[in-house]
Amino acid sequence: MEIDEKEMMEKYFQQIQKEKEFELDRHKQKIKEFSLYCEQHNAPVLKDDFDYIQRIGIVAHRKNILKEIYPGLPIDKDGLVSWSFIKEELQFSNQMSGYIGGKDFVAMVHPYFRRGMFLVNNWAPLFVELFWQVKGDNIDAYIALDYDNVRVNTEPFFYMEADTWFGAPFDKNIENIPDGISKLRPPLDLKRIHNNFIFKDAYSLDVKWSSKGSIRTFQALEFKHEDVTIELDGITYHPVRYIHAEYDLNKKAFRHFDGAVQHFLPNEYRQRIDMDFNFDNKSSNSFKAKYPSTSKVVKTLSNTEPANVSDLKALIIDTLQEIAAELRNGNTDPYKQFWNIGKYSKATGEHIDENTSRDRLLDLLRLKLKHLDIVAEPESMYADDKRADIAIYYKNMKLPIEIKRDDHPEIWTAAEKQLNKQYARDPASEGNGIYLLFWFDGIKMRKPPIGVEKPTCAQTFKAAIDYVIPESSLGLIESIIIDVSIPEGK
Repeated sequence: MEIDEKEMMEKYFQQIQKEKEFELDRHKQKIKEFSLYCEQHNAPVLKDDFDYIQRIGIVAHRKNILKEIYPGLPIDKDGLVSWSFIKEELQFSNQMSGYIGGKDFVAMVHPYFRRGMFLVNNWAPLFVELFWQVKGDNIDAYIALDYDNVRVNTEPFFYMEADTWFGAPFDKNIENIPDGISKLRPPLDLKRIHNNFIFKDAYSLDVKWSSKGSIRTFQALEFKHEDVTIELDGITYHPVRYIHAEYDLNKKAFRHFDGAVQHFLPNEYRQRIDMDFNFDNKSSNSFKAKYPSTSKVVKTLSNTEPANVSDLKALIIDTLQEIAAELRNGNTDPYKQFWNIGKYSKATGEHIDENTSRDRLLDLLRLKLKHLDIVAEPESMYADDKRADIAIYYKNMKLPIEIKRDDHPEIWTAAEKQLNKQYARDPASEGNGIYLLFWFDGIKMRKPPIGVEKPTCAQTFKAAIDYVIPESSLGLIESIIIDVSIPEGK
């Protein structure tokens, strides 16, 4: 007997609808209690904001609902939340991996970790389960949460799926893996329906291994077929999963791991999909997709000394972020020290020069580092008589910081031409560096590269600068914006 696929799907959706109606009715008291809870947190939800998803349970959907009902959630510059905070402050009940049981609701990790990156699917094994097992006093992990959806039914809920690996074989001994680039494709004669079932609509997997000293670097990009798209703010993107990791051959351990989902515009996707990791080196029309981070696992100091340059960079980034927050929010208007001051102690609208800005920032940085055995010096010499604006020294480590104002003519090229090619290549830096930029007002900013919108504030400036950091330096060179613009009414 031939099966009518259309009829079969209709019956399936009818069954799902009946189940949905039953579950929403069964949990109507819980929905009522959660609605009251949201109202008390100035985040009112409507009846239509609730849904039943078979693999999750009762879900409340509202833009930024998690941030509104948990206003103290510490979200870092990448939009991630610390795993230690989740375990110690947010989690009150045991749930399956990917779910964080609170007192009044259950938070979830980002839907990009789900099969097909869709909310209605279960987690794509095995990453979330492995992330939930991260432990160690000197290791902290960060992960993106689903800020737009929370589960209302707080009782433990389990939905398990088996998974099989159909990818390329791995050598567990990383020392034996040669440097190089490869591009893996499912069998070309495989029908699309079978590709979807076995490879989850994967078009190709790009892999790159490279070495610098004792550090092995791994990168991977997973491209889906062209009809797999997402829409953000009315713009259609092709989502491409990206993984970056660093392995220390001497210590025989990973020292860094991060992941993101790159958002390619349609024309960018078509240019890149059949190329490999050499694309940026070969093409004069190279571009860089947007990178919303989904997770990262990094070494943190935890009151111990930096074990490597990556640790040192993490410490300096945190310190600079602290300085940036103080300059922006201090009740004595500390941002004024970066402007010329006129009548009534008001900023004149004319900012100080770049070297003076650097020196004042350096003084603030030294104050923060004085209790540590870390030295910050200006105008450090590098190869070919080149000078970085600031160099951070700790034992045999050296971390360069390149500084630019928003009106500098080379802001769009300095990350690659100066920081990457001249300073970070120093053996003591291991490819690491910090690209620091001052945001004053952006009025005299040079026109950005094609595909990058001109920034209008410090936040969009950060996104634009991250776009021009070389792909080969992802995870090595990080940007930070110091916002010293004059607040409205000042």
